[in-house]
Amino acid sequence: MVSCYLPNATSLEMLDLSGNNMVKLSMEMFVSLQLLELNLSNNYIMEIDRGTFDTLKGLTVLNLARSSIHCISSFDLTQLHFLNLSSNALGFFLSSDTEEPYRLRNLDLSHNKLFYFPVLPKFHAIQYLNLSGNTLAAITPPSAEALANLGSLSWHEASAEPNLFSSDQNKTSDLMHVTDLDLSGNHLTSLPVHFLSNLNSLQYLNVAHNCHENMTDVSSPDTSNQMANIMTLSEMDVTLISLRILDLQGDDIRSLPQWLFNFVPEIEHLNLMHNSIKLCSNRHVKKDQSASKERVCTSFSGALHLNYLNLRGNHIKQLPPYVFHQTALVSLDLSDNKDMKIAANALGSLGRSLQILSLNGNQMNDSQTKLPCLKVLKSLDLSKLSVIPPNLYCSHLETLDLQHNSLHLLDKKVAFVWAKSLTRLCISGNPFSCCSLKWLEPLQIARVNMSDLDDAHCIYRSDNMSVRANVSNDHSQHCSHLAGNSYLYLVRMSIILAVFTLCSVACFMFKKGGPKSHITFKFKSNKIASETISPSKDRETEDMPMEFIPN
Repeated sequence: MVSCYLPNATSLEMLDLSGNNMVKLSMEMFVSLQLLELNLSNNYIMEIDRGTFDTLKGLTVLNLARSSIHCISSFDLTQLHFLNLSSNALGFFLSSDTEEPYRLRNLDLSHNKLFYFPVLPKFHAIQYLNLSGNTLAAITPPSAEALANLGSLSWHEASAEPNLFSSDQNKTSDLMHVTDLDLSGNHLTSLPVHFLSNLNSLQYLNVAHNCHENMTDVSSPDTSNQMANIMTLSEMDVTLISLRILDLQGDDIRSLPQWLFNFVPEIEHLNLMHNSIKLCSNRHVKKDQSASKERVCTSFSGALHLNYLNLRGNHIKQLPPYVFHQTALVSLDLSDNKDMKIAANALGSLGRSLQILSLNGNQMNDSQTKLPCLKVLKSLDLSKLSVIPPNLYCSHLETLDLQHNSLHLLDKKVAFVWAKSLTRLCISGNPFSCCSLKWLEPLQIARVNMSDLDDAHCIYRSDNMSVRANVSNDHSQHCSHLAGNSYLYLVRMSIILAVFTLCSVACFMFKKGGPKSHITFKFKSNKIASETISPSKDRETEDMPMEFIPN
């Protein structure tokens, strides 16, 4: 019906036929159209007649995602800039054997059933190549034997015979323009070092969620001598100097070999989230290397240009000293490493470079949260900890996350320091004391953005019960009795202190004369005892001094 609805629509440039029930594309569908962009995604397309897109000479964007296409056997759309074939059932992707250059810049073959690396055009300008979510076990093009068997597959249309040219024509040097390569979610067991070393423009490489448990293994061009290649890998003279971003998350990696940082000497972003990395200081690295060819732990002291490192969820129990020696990390994510202990000098070398630090969800105690003075730190995530680390007043923070801790109050002096620099603060999920919120005043006066203030609560006592209230409410009526009690307490303490002082002075004066001193009291007229003393003795003792000798 498409050819019936769009006869002679010569001015039409963009056509969206996504989300229909199309199962086949025929030659007459787009005759006389001059389309620039065509969206055929989310259909049930299983068959494409040869020449269906031949009349669309100006077509630059073609979207065939989320359909049921099983094979591209002779790709020859040289005019395309963007081709999306993601979420189909592709077993092979084969380009035509032609000397004509292709204008293709972006090729998305993700979430298919590719077992071999696609056979790309001889001359192309592909910059973004997405092969994620396939079944690639190795980065090699299909062999001539595999291509020969393609014609006998039941799902392959007989009229679309593949051009079975030799896979030798698909050289890795043809990928010289690729800057972004996504190989995540495949079955790779080793890093394809020799393949990657020819990608001179590659800047971003994603090999996450593969099977890289042992990073000492590499893909050898000579599979029969792979072990020999592994033994000499540290001495190999291959580098990928253009690479800046490497994603290795979710691969269950236990350690990174030293040669990795030699292979990617200019690496800036490294994502190792959700692995099992064991860390060691740079001093232990040298000892381990001399004792064994295989690294048992990882130090990042050799990554001289590394700025962003993600170690989230690696089951790290201790952050050893000097593990980041000679690095200039700007961002470090150590979150979700439960009970991790930060050793002395572990972060000391980052005092003048680290700007972003995350310790989210580590549940660290007092002895595990000793941080050095991080003078340039701007963003700090301390949510889901057991305590707040000391020494934070040294940093001029701009964003701070204190959510979901066990904080009853904050140090008012630290709050004054933070108020000078903070622009954003998160405090919800803490059992603050409603009668100890003085620390909140300088932050509110400085107009620090506390977007979760309405969700932040505090606790006060009423009738021997704990009552929860919003932090921003007026709590004076609940805390007034505490103020009175505090006043009486101060009065009592002042009286006790005065009595204690007087007693101390008296004791000091009493002991000053020595243990044998006499204290003499003179009575010139003692009329009180005149009735009990005889007249004779009264005259003798009238002016006699009386002595009192203390025991």
